[in-house]
Amino acid sequence: MYHEQRDYLETIQISALALLGVINDVLDFSKIEAGRLDLCETECDPRRVVAEVVKSLSGSARNKAIQMFFRAHPAVPEVIWSDPGRLCQVLINLVGNALKFTESGEIEIAVTSEPLECNQTRLHF
Repeated sequence: MYHEQRDYLETIQISALALLGVINDVLDFSKIEAGRLDLCETECDPRRVVAEVVKSLSGSARNKAIQMFFRAHPAVPEVIWSDPGRLCQVLINLVGNALKFTESGEIEIAVTSEPLECNQTRLHF
């Protein structure tokens, strides 16, 4: 009984996150068109952001019997200067679409890095 209730709560959480994502996307499109999309840059751990996305969508993956995991290349920095909320939003959209269109098997979120000039790094997901 406990596991069933937990699954229901995870489904509710995922649905709420999906709805919030749709609302945020609509608002973001409006902000982009108006030239007013602001980023809230702060230090964050990209592995932690990905882990949160995997955790929040794991219930949906489990319901479809899909394995979902992530791996980060060792060169990916532990701390980056970014907007973790936007990063999470983008990853939820990408992984959510992967879940929607994957019937069986697995979904892997891989993170690699590419060094740039001026002590900057580009992450690839």
